[in-house]
Amino acid sequence: MKIYDYKGGFVRSRILGLPIVKKGYVLTLLVAGLPIAQRKTYLTQTTGGGVIYDFVYRIFGFSVFKTFKYKKATRSSLFLYHNDLLNQTFFKMSDSEIFEKAQKLCENMDLQSQNIVYQIIFRTKLAALSPSKKIFRLTQHEKKSLEYLDSDFYPRICEITPEVFYYEGYFLPIRHFEVSVFYYKHGLDSFSSQTLAKIKNLDVIDVGGFIGDSALIFQSFTNKNIYSFEATSHNYNLMLQTLKLNNTNRIVPVKKGLGSKKTKMNINILNTLSARSSLIADNNHLGDTKSEEIELITLDNYVKEHDLKIGLIKVDIEGFEMEFLKGAKETICSQKPAMILSIYHQASDFFDIKPLIESWNLGYTFRVYKPTDYSISFETTLMCEVLD
Repeated sequence: MKIYDYKGGFVRSRILGLPIVKKGYVLTLLVAGLPIAQRKTYLTQTTGGGVIYDFVYRIFGFSVFKTFKYKKATRSSLFLYHNDLLNQTFFKMSDSEIFEKAQKLCENMDLQSQNIVYQIIFRTKLAALSPSKKIFRLTQHEKKSLEYLDSDFYPRICEITPEVFYYEGYFLPIRHFEVSVFYYKHGLDSFSSQTLAKIKNLDVIDVGGFIGDSALIFQSFTNKNIYSFEATSHNYNLMLQTLKLNNTNRIVPVKKGLGSKKTKMNINILNTLSARSSLIADNNHLGDTKSEEIELITLDNYVKEHDLKIGLIKVDIEGFEMEFLKGAKETICSQKPAMILSIYHQASDFFDIKPLIESWNLGYTFRVYKPTDYSISFETTLMCEVLD
């Protein structure tokens, strides 16, 4: 007989009026103040940063059921997984339309960017034909990069408490150190030295701030402030915890979304660890989402109201990037900041964001950037800078 410690925990939810108390990784059902049933979660970290969840269930202190999923946590070869979000819109297009748009996207871009574009197209189609929705045909460089992440990135992530996680000088309230953020630093080092020098003395706009992870990284690239916009309550509250854990005062949290106009809108929030939110439909996860009403404003109005001088804009708002650009056009045209724009959420973003900005004739140079992680297209961004 063994009772897991539950005292000092908080009431997470109720069943028929009975409280379920959460303390660390233990959930306890109390009846008349006594621990009747408990579930303890065990985590097994796998290669690629994944986590296997196993559970032990106890009733009156006696173990009644255990899971052993961790025993199946084996992998025989390296692979990349597909992107449901992009696939939903990608395969609505004909082959000829995809090719035409790809050619337009690749105009005036360097060879490496072109390689990334056509590789994503090929691999997306290849994965769609596979029962596993994965591809196993990787370059030698990709294999070495993934092996390095397994051996030298993920092992450095430390759990200090169930609510405090550490990596290389940074703290987060949840275990969510993304490779693209903390290892590749959003590809910022790929900007020209001229652009990086400009960013250093100007403010940064972080659109889709999530839990404040990107904002932490941006502190090393500017002496000014980072304005991090996160519209959902759950992620915004986690961001406040992140700022407190890291004792930072140059990150300004803003509980608003950025779009084409000032309004209120319902946002879909996926019930996962990352609490991904989206203003576009994701038909594969309709049953796993909840909705929250959020406030939207435009970047142009915010910049005017606060008299900001912007050096960098990073945008990752789950397919709402086009609407953001409509409400940021005046700022972009007048200040010409460097930009990191996510283009992996839907085909229209992937193919059409660059031509849109090109049509404004601002002198931007474009590159497509894809960090080597475990995906075919996640975290693909359009890197934009004006080279004088």
